[in-house]
Amino acid sequence: MGLGLVNFSPLAEGVLSGKYNDGVPQASRGGNEKTAEFIKPRLTDENLARLRKLADLAAGLDVPLATLALAWCLRRPELTSCIIGATCEEQIVQNVKASDLVLDEDVQETISAILGE
Repeated sequence: MGLGLVNFSPLAEGVLSGKYNDGVPQASRGGNEKTAEFIKPRLTDENLARLRKLADLAAGLDVPLATLALAWCLRRPELTSCIIGATCEEQIVQNVKASDLVLDEDVQETISAILGE
């Protein structure tokens, strides 16, 4: 068909950045009533439990959660690219590393199981 898909928010409005691993920080978009409109529905107990499992998987691979999330998106055959929203040099470096991260079949299956696919 020749159609390409671009993922607008591969880190789910920052949820997959790692900053929500231990709950919702007050000084975050999720903790601010004025900015939480899009992110708050993603912060369910079920999703936070998934988030912790993904964070554990990322730690076992010795990569930040954001890098794992971006690498997974980049390996999805239905996606052509991802739009990132890095706000500092460190985030750019992590995002670039995602393009080189090899996710073997076991890791991909583990992620799919965590996500309930």
